[in-house]
Amino acid sequence: MLVSVLHKFIVAMFSGFTEFFCVPAFPHLMLYETLTGTNQTDSMLTLAIHLGTLLAGLVACKKRLVYLLRADRQERNTRRRKNRHLDMNAVMETKMLKTALIPLLISLFFYRRAVAWVDGVAALTLTLLLNGGILFLPRILARGNKDSRSMSPLDSFVMGIGGALAVIPGVSRMSGLLTGGMARGTDQTHALEYALLLSVPVLIVLVGFDIYAVITAKVAITFLWLMIWLIAGAIAFGAAYLAILFMRFLAMRSGFYSICYYSWGMALFSFVLYLLI
Repeated sequence: MLVSVLHKFIVAMFSGFTEFFCVPAFPHLMLYETLTGTNQTDSMLTLAIHLGTLLAGLVACKKRLVYLLRADRQERNTRRRKNRHLDMNAVMETKMLKTALIPLLISLFFYRRAVAWVDGVAALTLTLLLNGGILFLPRILARGNKDSRSMSPLDSFVMGIGGALAVIPGVSRMSGLLTGGMARGTDQTHALEYALLLSVPVLIVLVGFDIYAVITAKVAITFLWLMIWLIAGAIAFGAAYLAILFMRFLAMRSGFYSICYYSWGMALFSFVLYLLI
């Protein structure tokens, strides 16, 4: 049992960090399970991980979320009371985020079907190559300096379409969002903050899916396993928050394109592993 619990904690660490990293959890977990011969993912563990990563996203974006929610509520009140005192920058940013969310949320309903397409390490090699290519794309595009004041609805929609590419297992939602934003001229720092904000409602929906899965699976919950799942959630929270700090560091420095070499390195490792097994 101790080994099984240890495996669950490792899965929580990988899943938490890669939620906000530009190479997703799916290839890491597939390779880990291939190498160790274990499958430690269950519906309660997935729920704990998503709750931990959601909490990390909320903590990291707390000030911005409160600011945008307050502006959105103020806009609704303004319509009723005809009060013209509005923070138009926040109102526009909220509308841009809602536009980007449309393709993102739609893609979530197709992800589980898409997982069946990537059945094995060989297919994983191709999706990791694609993910690396998506990350490298901003390197060859002209840099922009757009923020919420200069973004158009089309810019936001393209960013959402980029994030929706995560419907392909092995392609990261963060890499798609960042590349989609920067391809439309968004500054990489603003693109990252937008991507983090968009991750919060996506994780809320995933938590809803997980709760439904736990209920339908009729999982037997004991005190011991509840503590293990809580610890796994705490590990996911810490790893996710560390990933957010790391991504913000990259945004202020060299950018995210260098992660493409990690994705391509994983693709090469996957291909070699495929030849060996």
